[in-house]
Amino acid sequence: MKQWMKKSCKVAVVMMSMAVICGCGSKEKDLQPYEWSLDGAVISYYDSAEDIDEELCQKYDSYFEGAQSDSTTWVLVNEDSEIRAFITEDSSVATYNGISVGDALSVVEDSFSYEETYTDNCYMVYFDGETEMDAEEVEPEDDWILITYFAEEGMITEITVYDGVFGSSMQ
Repeated sequence: MKQWMKKSCKVAVVMMSMAVICGCGSKEKDLQPYEWSLDGAVISYYDSAEDIDEELCQKYDSYFEGAQSDSTTWVLVNEDSEIRAFITEDSSVATYNGISVGDALSVVEDSFSYEETYTDNCYMVYFDGETEMDAEEVEPEDDWILITYFAEEGMITEITVYDGVFGSSMQ
């Protein structure tokens, strides 16, 4: 009986170690600011909208149409099938730094150095490629990626990923 328990204990330790090494059970941490993960698929802001499975993510050509839909995860696309914005209210979708809807807003404060607070319930983070930028020190450029986190009662309720052009013109 003692031998069996020792072996079982060793097997459990090895399996737990492998889970930690493989990252099993953890949120996506290796995503870039312009990427998000849903149902195991990583989608990039720079992907063609034609490549996105509509069962995973609905596509709309009007922001207002998407916002009024029942979709919890969707992309806004233009006539050239370019993604203009990604919007999610789904807690199973991971974004940069593993941040998801349902996380405490304090995760944003802890994860970034230059998050901008627009209201108590809206934080924005700017990126030039993969580098977080201080938009108060440097004028944001059109190709920068912006991530906006909306919250209620201290919990993230929506995450939006878009670029500077969309941010200023909604196109």
